[in-house]
Amino acid sequence: HAALLPRQRRRPRPDVRPLRRAQPPPPRQH
Repeated sequence: HAALLPRQRRRPRPDVRPLRRAQPPPPRQH
C-alpha cells in the first residue's frame, strides 16, 4: 500500500477535490 500513498499525494483523486470544496472544514471545537 506504500505505493498508493505517493500516488494520491502527487495526483489527488478528482473526486476528492470537489468533495473538499463542496464541504467546508468542520468548526474546530478544540
